[in-house]
Amino acid sequence: MESCERKIVIVEDEGLIAADLQGRLERAGYLVPGVAASGGEALEVIRAQAPDLVLMDIRLAGELDGIQVADKVCNEFDIPVVYLTAYEDRETLRRASRTQAFGYIKKPITSASLQGSIEVAISKHRHERYLREQRDWLSASFAAVPDAVLVTDGSGRICYVNHAAEELTGCVVDKAIGRPSAELLAFTYQDGQPVEDLVPVAMLQGTQVSLPADIWLKGGGETRRAIEGTAAPRVQDGHVQGVVVVFQDVTLRKFEAEQWCQEKKHQALSRLADGISGQLQLELSAVAEESTRILQSLPSACLMLSSVQTIENAAKEAFAVTNRLRAFAQEKEIQPRPVQVNEILQRLAAV
Repeated sequence: MESCERKIVIVEDEGLIAADLQGRLERAGYLVPGVAASGGEALEVIRAQAPDLVLMDIRLAGELDGIQVADKVCNEFDIPVVYLTAYEDRETLRRASRTQAFGYIKKPITSASLQGSIEVAISKHRHERYLREQRDWLSASFAAVPDAVLVTDGSGRICYVNHAAEELTGCVVDKAIGRPSAELLAFTYQDGQPVEDLVPVAMLQGTQVSLPADIWLKGGGETRRAIEGTAAPRVQDGHVQGVVVVFQDVTLRKFEAEQWCQEKKHQALSRLADGISGQLQLELSAVAEESTRILQSLPSACLMLSSVQTIENAAKEAFAVTNRLRAFAQEKEIQPRPVQVNEILQRLAAV
């Protein structure tokens, strides 16, 4: 192990144990820039030396015990802490578990467990720091994007969602982080059939993949929204580290497009109705006029009189129908007029 560059601070109030630990670490190739016996002294040494890791005895003399010091070290200095203790009572373990410590070694300490715990803790801390930096970068990059953005890691688990994605999926960021992307992106087709998870597809292909057309997202409160978007691989150092899914709610746009299509159909029907009614009115007008002329020329006792009268009535009724058809085809102009709200309310109350 490349341990020669690791700096370890020991916080132990028993001098013999501290000296033994220091000797073991130095023989293993670590640097020990400081040893502290109390909480206050430990904070001063850690602040001055900025070590890679702190070995912290839980029971310390003075106002601060090891758990309180470890909490300050993790929050103020972002340095990993590994606990050393001979105590395993439930209350001590409960308090220790609430801190952000990276390991726990029971006394008496063996050299193998000591070095293994140190290397695991430093590696884990570096990985968590990298993830935090990635989340900070993602937050700064995508927080102001109006579209919904969801980012996964290399295993398809969510590591970032912006505010727009929270609103569309109905899941807040704290509950979304770490979940498989397919759980949050419940895309379905119009008939309710689920859409294939495109996150692994984008990772395998290494190229941007468009979400299928006419898909819907089931969000919070049983809401369904029409969705459009893409899934693109997130590449770092030539390797796919995850996928960025960008999508947007197009429900209103789809509704407006459907309304526009319906309006075009209505306009086409209106033009057809106007053309037909206009042509029929000419023909029916001629029939009605000719029927009237024939009725006036026939004697009252003529047998054809009833038939001609029937033709005239039918022509007039058909002419009235074409007038109504033409009125349907014409655009209605809305004429606003002032109303008295109180009068309307009074009539409604009476009803």
